[in-house]
Amino acid sequence: MQLALIIGAIVLTIAGILFAAELFTNAIEWVGRKFKLSMGIVGSVLAAVGTALPETLVAVVAVIMGSMGIVKGGHDIGTGAILGAPFMLGTLAFFMTGASYYVSRKIKKRTTDFFIDMNVVAKDLVYFILAYSIAITLGLVKHYAFPVGGVMRVIDLIVAIALMLIYVIYVYKQADTGSKMDNWDIDALHIQKRVEGEPKRRFIFLQIFLALMLMFIGSQFFVLEVQAMAAIIAIPALVVALLLVPFATELPEKFNSVLWVSRGHDTLAMGNVSGAMVLQATFPASIGLIFTEWSFALISLETLSAFLALLSAGVMLIGWKLTGRLHPALLLLGGVFYLVYLTAVIITLNLGGLR
Repeated sequence: MQLALIIGAIVLTIAGILFAAELFTNAIEWVGRKFKLSMGIVGSVLAAVGTALPETLVAVVAVIMGSMGIVKGGHDIGTGAILGAPFMLGTLAFFMTGASYYVSRKIKKRTTDFFIDMNVVAKDLVYFILAYSIAITLGLVKHYAFPVGGVMRVIDLIVAIALMLIYVIYVYKQADTGSKMDNWDIDALHIQKRVEGEPKRRFIFLQIFLALMLMFIGSQFFVLEVQAMAAIIAIPALVVALLLVPFATELPEKFNSVLWVSRGHDTLAMGNVSGAMVLQATFPASIGLIFTEWSFALISLETLSAFLALLSAGVMLIGWKLTGRLHPALLLLGGVFYLVYLTAVIITLNLGGLR
């Protein structure tokens, strides 16, 4: 009975997050139209930052509180969250973006071909690979070559600042990338459906605020319910921490992309995911460099998750270069990369390599 109630709560929570994603995508489209913004700014920056903010704050707070001794294991929790976000985005979120296209075609939700403006998304992927490679390489070098402290802490600070500057440059470069959204045909703002004409800006921002609050609250409830279910059916806590919780915190990006793909707004859908990857590879990684040891063994689940995220982004770029487009079938490889990691986690647990 208790398990049935928990499953019911999970279903309702997912429905709530999906509703919030609908509010968010509708409002963010109106932001693009009202302010005559490019798809690069709307999808890869505004939408990405908005939906990535909750899990980013979780990672930052966990790391800082761990450094202050307030939360036991805060460093591990925060580092896991920092590394888990790009991995989930580059695997499951990619997979769901590609799969949603085929599902939308199957149920006749859309009839148009899948098209992504790679002037927008390729820039996301290149900046992600650059920033994340720098961050992960430093973690590997520190593990094998340099002790933490002294000169190494100065290097950490310099690299952290460099990563943040990379994101600033990236946002500047995306400002005029992609077509403008000022002439888009958009559904009425959901909180003003009965109002004639275009909605006022204050109501657009109010809807964005409400959507983000619902996303954040829904994600937290989802995590709690999943943890409760795991306890009942005896799923190891580590599996929950490594796989289920990151999946929950990335639900907003995944649902936003599914909704945008179903409407034929493929560039916004992909940009929401790839733009969030750039954010996660810069600011949260900088926090990790400053407040944690940021040291990884070459053969470890941390390094594997980073490698698969980078591999997935690289495969998308190579596929685009070879064919001249980003085919939705290629995005399905994200699911394969996720299964590879899941297999590695299960094997590691069975070998007793993790507690």
